[in-house]
Amino acid sequence: MNIIDQITSLIGRAEDYIASQASPAPVPLVPVTPAPAVVVGVLPADFHIAGAERLTDQDIADVARHLGVELAAFRAVILTETRGSGFDHDGRPKMLFEPHIFYRLLAAQKPDALDGAVTDDLAYQHWGAEPYPPDSYPRLLDAVDVGQELALQSASWGIGQVLGSNHKLAGYDSAVAMVADACASERSQLAQMAAYIAATGLGPALRRRDWAAFAAGYNGRGQVTTYAGELEDNYHEGDQS
Repeated sequence: MNIIDQITSLIGRAEDYIASQASPAPVPLVPVTPAPAVVVGVLPADFHIAGAERLTDQDIADVARHLGVELAAFRAVILTETRGSGFDHDGRPKMLFEPHIFYRLLAAQKPDALDGAVTDDLAYQHWGAEPYPPDSYPRLLDAVDVGQELALQSASWGIGQVLGSNHKLAGYDSAVAMVADACASERSQLAQMAAYIAATGLGPALRRRDWAAFAAGYNGRGQVTTYAGELEDNYHEGDQS
């Protein structure tokens, strides 16, 4: 599957999810036995796949064209998130684990594990309570022992740093499936980023180069001024390259 077909498929799945949230399925008149759960996506050992596929400049240009955004604007997002590379020096997807998100998810879905996660410094209530370590993977691996899916949802992944909890808006049924694809190739990482931009309606802001609006939608409202400034600086850097 080429990258545009992959993006189209992911966007379709994300749109189906959005539609399902807007229009809940009717309750069937006859009880239906639920189908067995299907596990999609298998994480590689240590999040590393030897020879994982890398992006080309043509891939980035093709995706920008598919989204209808200026190449330099699209590159600005990639530069701001990961300086243009989706893998770290150990060949793992670039990743940032967010303890405040893990706290929120545990509190809502696995409260019995929350106190232990707080004690082990895997979860805290507010963003910025502690500085990030140079490498988030040791903390992530400990969090996976508490709850794999919630741990993966609590981290941002790959070249576009799409948050695992947004997996459905990136076209995936689970964070496990999203991360497994992110481990396999930068192309999949870029497809996830593009699908998320399309599904959240952020394409028009990027086309207008409305950095503040894009920053608020893509990165949250807490750091809009800083993030928007980085986007604009990187836009000019990419426009000159």
